[in-house]
Amino acid sequence: MIGCGLQALYHLDALLDVATIGLVQYRDPRDEAAEAFGRRVTALGLESKRAASAGAAARGADIVVTVTTSTHPVLALADVDPGTFVVGVGADSPTKHELAPDLLRKSRVVVDARGQAAAGGDLAHAIRLGVMTEADVHAELADIVTRRVAGRLRDDERWVFDSVGLAVQDHAAARMILERACRPSVDPARRQRHPGMKEKGRPKAPLCPMTSLSEPVCRLAVCEPSLWVVNVLHVAKRVRVAVADRERDLLVERVLDAE
Repeated sequence: MIGCGLQALYHLDALLDVATIGLVQYRDPRDEAAEAFGRRVTALGLESKRAASAGAAARGADIVVTVTTSTHPVLALADVDPGTFVVGVGADSPTKHELAPDLLRKSRVVVDARGQAAAGGDLAHAIRLGVMTEADVHAELADIVTRRVAGRLRDDERWVFDSVGLAVQDHAAARMILERACRPSVDPARRQRHPGMKEKGRPKAPLCPMTSLSEPVCRLAVCEPSLWVVNVLHVAKRVRVAVADRERDLLVERVLDAE
């Protein structure tokens, strides 16, 4: 885990629902954030190790999540082992930059939307430097999920999901939150688990062709919870859900502005 803020905690929690994780290596230059994240890892019964650098945290990992506000690359090709799946979350605007162009160039790159990633994600920096073109993108996530485009073909392939976020993702996550809160038999404070998951998070569902993780991790508003829901947790800045006395009294602020 590169970056140990609030979103990192939610990403870890969601990953445990779709993958069996033993060791979590993490990096954040802020002592307070890193220590809080380390305590959370330990509380979950996992082995934790604070790395001296982002590269050290990524090396040897099967899954790498970058969730920072960095304006300069924190990971390059040399930092990521063959077969690793990298989720780039933080670069959601033209000024942010987490993944170096050489890493993208040597990986299977999947985006949520080509045009948006080319304008504001890590892909935008690779295109600007002439390392890649938009045509070099392997697929959009929807293509992988619907199997219009093939997923992982070899175990040694590096895969990068360059996530910049889409309004439809916010809408789908907010709709799911609303539907759950309106279920009279469900305690809103109780997190639900996907029926295909064992108690300790070992997936029984089919594997996603892109990540080799449980397929629900890549299905928007289907997996309970999914990485998609975590990826759009910033919706909480615009959506507040309040449930009073476990009744169906629900207050939801506007989810999306007119777009």
